[in-house]
Amino acid sequence: MNLKSGLSIILLLSLFQFLFCDDINVTAEKTIDWEQGNVTIDITASSETAWTTPSSRYNMDNLISKRAPVLTAEIISDIPLDSLNTIGSAIRSNTSLYGDLLNLPDLVGKTFSTATEDRKSLTVRYNIPIYPHIARLFIDRQAADPLTIDLRYIATADFTGIIIYAGEKLPLQGTNREIYMKPSIFPKLYDENLTIVLDMSKVEPDYLKQWGTAGFTIDEKREYYGDRVGAFPLRTMAISVFGKNGTDLILPSTAVRRILSSEHNRQLLIEGRIMIIYSDLN
Repeated sequence: MNLKSGLSIILLLSLFQFLFCDDINVTAEKTIDWEQGNVTIDITASSETAWTTPSSRYNMDNLISKRAPVLTAEIISDIPLDSLNTIGSAIRSNTSLYGDLLNLPDLVGKTFSTATEDRKSLTVRYNIPIYPHIARLFIDRQAADPLTIDLRYIATADFTGIIIYAGEKLPLQGTNREIYMKPSIFPKLYDENLTIVLDMSKVEPDYLKQWGTAGFTIDEKREYYGDRVGAFPLRTMAISVFGKNGTDLILPSTAVRRILSSEHNRQLLIEGRIMIIYSDLN
């Protein structure tokens, strides 16, 4: 064995020992910015003792990279897709998607890494856009299903979008409780008869990947919420929350009629031009 080969083996063994060292603890935390549609995941590797060489930081970074796929899949599994499903429950129903979930850290890459001054821990951040990176895993159609048409009402205005106020506690349908609506990746809308007005099947797939069925904001005082809902939106209030996950909204019949009676306004649903004002007090 030559000297170069011997050194390579020593370095490899050193790395192997580092990766499986008992005093290395790896943890993950997530934050969700629903308004920006982004999941931030911070993965931290920490040790009882400070690293002494530049290669130690590299090895710790490498350890995080190896753990990131599984940790990411675990930590985002509780994010609601809609009123019935979370990412985790949907993956359990279709396990073929798990591999795509594991690919998310490599797909987006590291945003940055930072070490503590005592050189005992290193944190690597991943920013994962919900749209399209997570949403696309659950979109399995090439076209939207037809919307219901309501001919009982003559629309008096063509709106540029729909804003739904749901920033206070609302009755949870079928219970005597009131809760705050929770954001989800594909929220649904119902009328007062619990007929679906909008779900992901009724939105064009390209718009689903771009921004889902509806956007979210906690800022109820803004006058303009961007191109998604435009300068002349229909404004309405949700009357209750629906579903096991508390993510879906029931709208008043008057608002539903104004939307479904107009071809122009139905197109707003097809393009997901909806903004939900919610509370972050969940």
